[in-house]
Parts: sequence; C-alpha cells; structure tokens
Amino acid sequence: MSTIKEMDRIVVLEKGSITEEGTFAALLRKKGIFYQLWEKQKL
Repeated sequence: MSTIKEMDRIVVLEKGSITEEGTFAALLRKKGIFYQLWEKQKL
C-alpha cells in the first residue's frame, strides 16, 4: 500500500461498488474504509 501514496486519485471498491475516491490525504482525513486498510497495513 505504500506505493498508493503517489497516486493522483485512489478509488476504493467494496463488493463491486465504489465506496470512496480521492487523494491519499483526503481519504485518510475521511477516516473511512481506506483509512482502516491503511491502519491495518501499518501493524
């Protein structure tokens, strides 16, 4: 997931539907699914 930081736009899919999209910083601020995945990856 560390390479994702460099992307212009990130799209998060859940069960075939877009649930979130935006920049790395915006998705972390939102504290949604992307944030949860990022936090799990840090462990």
